[in-house]
This record gives sequence, structure tokens and C-alpha cells, in this order.
Amino acid sequence: MVYCGSGLKEQMKIIKLEFEKKHDIQIKVIDSGISNLIEAIYESKKGDLIVYISTSDKPKLPDVEQNTHRIGSRKLVMVTNKKNTKNIRSFNDLYKDSIRIAIGDPTRTIVGKFFKKIVEKSKFENELNNNIAFMTNTAAKMMSLVEKNKADVAIIIEDVIPCDKYKNFVVVKFPEKINVDLGIYISELSISKNKKNARLFSDFVKKEGKKILKKWREK
Repeated sequence: MVYCGSGLKEQMKIIKLEFEKKHDIQIKVIDSGISNLIEAIYESKKGDLIVYISTSDKPKLPDVEQNTHRIGSRKLVMVTNKKNTKNIRSFNDLYKDSIRIAIGDPTRTIVGKFFKKIVEKSKFENELNNNIAFMTNTAAKMMSLVEKNKADVAIIIEDVIPCDKYKNFVVVKFPEKINVDLGIYISELSISKNKKNARLFSDFVKKEGKKILKKWREK
């Protein structure tokens, strides 16, 4: 069983299929926000690996996480729906009156946590805070709000939009000077009851999975 951060859901589908095809071993993937995954691991005491996005390789579950490896990197981006009626073209447009921003819950998601840090450093902190209209636990929920025109813009990790949904969104980049470097990590879990296959999958992700993540980013 592999726990996967929701921001890597689409990429993990491809990695899972390639691994199963090569090794004839079925993989169960559970995807959600990192806080939900941590709670699930501690409550169930089941699972073999966890794949997540973070700013450091410091374990999220220090008592059960082991053999952690960085396999990629990502940045924060803004997404609007294709119509982009509020004409959001840059970070500065987020200060405008009546802009409805959807972010991850800062207490439960890395995206929300670091966007709030960006807000706190901005001279337009009050305006940005006033424009935060929604806080959710997953990128999928944020994108749904944008797609349905309930929110004007969502703050997500780049590359989480499913390929078949790209036509529905416009991606706007953050200025590099205020963005954050987010690493993608895979760790084995000490509670695993199938350590041999867990290591096999971890090794596959560190090599073949890393290539899939890189290709996904370049698409």
C-alpha cells in the first residue's frame, strides 16, 4: 500500500501502471492531503510507503518513516479557468478588489502553509487575506472551485492538473523571488509487512518514477 500526496495523484497513476506492468505486482494507492495521510497511517498502522511533497527531507513520520529519498522538485503556481474573467496575469493581480482566492488549508496542506508565508511577507498582506475565499484540503477541490467559477484563482503545486483538464485552465507563474522550492520524497514505512516489494517499488520510483516525474513536468 502506497500513501500518495494528492498533488502527485496523476503522476502516481502512471508510475503505478508502469511498475505493475514490469513486475506483475499490484499496488494499492491511497491519495489525500498529507495531514490526512499521516492520520491514516497512525490510525491504521498499515502501509508500505509514502510519497509526498515537502520543503525538506525531514521525515513527516519520524517514528515510522525510513530510507527517505528526494525524487523531484516542484513550485507553486496560480490557476484560473480558461475564461479568466478577472484577467489574472500575475501575482500582483491577487491584490485586486473582488478577487476570490482558493488555497489549501494552512494547518493541513503545504501549499496553504507556504502561500500564507508569502502573504505575510507582502506589503499587501491585508488585501490578500481579505481575498482568500476558500480553504480546502486538496488541489482537486480548489481546481473544481475555479472550474465552476466559484473562485477566480487557486494556488496549487505545478503539474497537478490532470492532462485531460489542461484545456480548462490557465496557469500563471509566481515570481521566482517569492516562490518556494518543494521537493518530492518517497519513504519506506517501518510498519510495512511486505518490505521486499516495498523496497522494489521504492527503487523503481527512484529510477523510472523519477524519469516519469521529469517528463510530466516538461509536458
